[in-house]
Amino acid sequence: MPDLALLITMTLTGDHPLTGRRPAQALDPVPQTDLIRASVAGMPGLLDDLNSDTRNVLLTFARIWTTFATDQIKSKAAAADWALTLLPPEHRPALEHVRQLLSQLPPTPRKAGVMDCSRRCVRMWTTCSLRSTGCAPVTGLFEIGSGSSF
Repeated sequence: MPDLALLITMTLTGDHPLTGRRPAQALDPVPQTDLIRASVAGMPGLLDDLNSDTRNVLLTFARIWTTFATDQIKSKAAAADWALTLLPPEHRPALEHVRQLLSQLPPTPRKAGVMDCSRRCVRMWTTCSLRSTGCAPVTGLFEIGSGSSF
């Protein structure tokens, strides 16, 4: 259950119990290497969902990038805001669009070019994340469920 490291870290970050002791009193912090390993392990699954769940995938990649760079897990909205300040201009439109969708219900139709921009953005994040953590590339990482690749 690789995402357990992520879930425990998010629980410790919030540190608000439903009942009983605070999580920080009951759980040890997750080692940073385990958190990174769990994030990298989830990347192929995220890429599989890029076409069907673009908003969540882009926001999750922004959150992963933010976590790697700051050693903090932030909300998806805060991670998107942080990432938008650092992304090259050509990669911003897709994340700007999905960031706006966070506050809109029901979702608005997808803007033209969002998928192409999304793929470029995800490829950049994944490459940077793997390089910065020293992780080996994941086989088939850039292949999307439809058989197309970045």
